[in-house]
Formats: sequence, structure tokens, C-alpha cells
Amino acid sequence: MRTVESVSRAPSIVPGARTCTFSSGDLHQILNIVRTVHRKGAAKWLQGVTKRSPRTVKYWLADEYAPRGGDALAIARALRAELGEYLRQLQQFEFDLR
Repeated sequence: MRTVESVSRAPSIVPGARTCTFSSGDLHQILNIVRTVHRKGAAKWLQGVTKRSPRTVKYWLADEYAPRGGDALAIARALRAELGEYLRQLQQFEFDLR
């Protein structure tokens, strides 16, 4: 298996910052979170978020290649929005239990 050693740059997800840099470790961690949240549908979810081909997404999930630039940013933004919604639901659940 080939190891991915790269750094991806994209517009920042933080307002006011110039660029966002993802190391290969960051990208692998983000893909692991995607695999955890979307156990059976990770490939479909990544295709929907990035508009990439099934073949490209399979390479990402097999850790042969990593998403770059705008794709990495799109994945991070979509995952952050989705996890933020889960957090809000959990907070509401805790509030309802009080």
C-alpha cells in the first residue's frame, strides 16, 4: 500500500484567514471520522459532497490518495455542519432530561 504524504491548501474555513492547510495526518483523521459517521455510506456521502467519481472516492477511502484543496475543504465543511447538528440534538436531549 502506498503512503500518502502531502499537504493540501484551500481557502480557509475560518473567516478572515487566507488559506487552510491540511497535512496528510489531518486528511486521514477526517476520512476516519467520515467512515465512522457514515459506516455503509461513506463513499456515497463523499461523492455527494465533492462531486468526484466513485473511483476517486474509493482511492481516498483505501488511503491510496488523499483529497486535495477544495475537496478537502468541502469535506471538512460538510462534516463540521453535520457534527454541529448532532451536537445541537444532544444538547437538546440533555436539556429535556433536566
